[in-house]
Amino acid sequence: FVTTMKFESTDFSKAPPVKSSVLSCTPDIKLNSLLMDGDLKTEFAVNAISPVVLPIIASVVEQEICKMLGDSDDSMFTPILLDAADFLIPHLEELNEDETDPLLPEKTMVIPK
Repeated sequence: FVTTMKFESTDFSKAPPVKSSVLSCTPDIKLNSLLMDGDLKTEFAVNAISPVVLPIIASVVEQEICKMLGDSDDSMFTPILLDAADFLIPHLEELNEDETDPLLPEKTMVIPK
């Protein structure tokens, strides 16, 4: 399975990606067998046609996987990226002088008498 994705941001140095799209999707799914609930006749029939049906099912699954990964606005990753952005954006703000001081905990420590 080889997929190339593009992540977009207004400025990667200041903001996380908020949008993604699939540039290429090349799945390679191989199905070995089908398991069906049913009687012995159903199982026998499924096993008899499985060499013909399995490649068709694999092809449909491959197409659906690429659709699920999405293109442009329908990407399944966009909501995840937006949730991550909500979490990350507060941490991307510039630090003030106190926050960059490695000795701040020692300087602000209160020692009981």
